[in-house]
Amino acid sequence: MRLVKKAEYLSGYEILVTFDNEEVKLCDVSKWNKFKGIFEELKDISKFKLFYVEDGILKWSEQQDICPDKMYKEGERYVN
Repeated sequence: MRLVKKAEYLSGYEILVTFDNEEVKLCDVSKWNKFKGIFEELKDISKFKLFYVEDGILKWSEQQDICPDKMYKEGERYVN
């Protein structure tokens, strides 16, 4: 299982994620999350930007998070 080392907001619903193996991926959360149920409030970009990394997982609250493996598998490789 991959873990998130750090995450940086870019724009829209895009987050630049560095994983524990030092790979960096561009993750457009809107491609995977339809912002329904507990995620509905994250449609508001100002709330979406409030993510943090805890124990290798990208979170917004105790109930709102995204599996790091999903981001690793579905994120686009980022080359700076």
